[in-house]
Amino acid sequence: MKTRISAFFLIVFLMPSLLSAQATKATRTPPKTADELRDECKKFVQDFFDWYVPKASADVSQQGSTAEALALKKRPDDFSRALKYALTGDASASAKSTEVVGLDGDPFLNCQDCPKKVKFGEPKLTGYKCQVSLYFMQDNVQEEKPHVTAEAMYTQKRWVFTNFLDPDGGEDLLTTLQKLKADRSKPQ
Repeated sequence: MKTRISAFFLIVFLMPSLLSAQATKATRTPPKTADELRDECKKFVQDFFDWYVPKASADVSQQGSTAEALALKKRPDDFSRALKYALTGDASASAKSTEVVGLDGDPFLNCQDCPKKVKFGEPKLTGYKCQVSLYFMQDNVQEEKPHVTAEAMYTQKRWVFTNFLDPDGGEDLLTTLQKLKADRSKPQ
């Protein structure tokens, strides 16, 4: 009888503290302001391209593979699943063919002879999507128009690239990769 009463008191006194401990664990991170998102997006894009641009302008034979392949291998979490899948599919198809069947330039900088330095425009934020224009630097002079616009999205507490846009109104990278894939699947 004494053990039943002790167990009853333990349950009565311990149950509220257990319930309150579980309730306090479920705290949410407050939503970010537009200024915080813009700053984080620009930092994400700058960090990536500060790492990437030297590889894109380097000799492929010296670094062992293309800058694109290095980016997908060493920084896969920087890309959305759709973009990563499309890029790896294109690279795989190109590796299997002796002809040009995929991209014939750098997908992230939209160039064949890539610069050694880029400047970044101010981020444009729409909801949780952000676009940052990249300007090539030639002889320490910034081009007047952006060469490419990086598009990123804030998802699962981090930024990922979702696409790279041609500022002249040409096709974006994902559309180009989809068309190349469709062309490769046509009978010869």
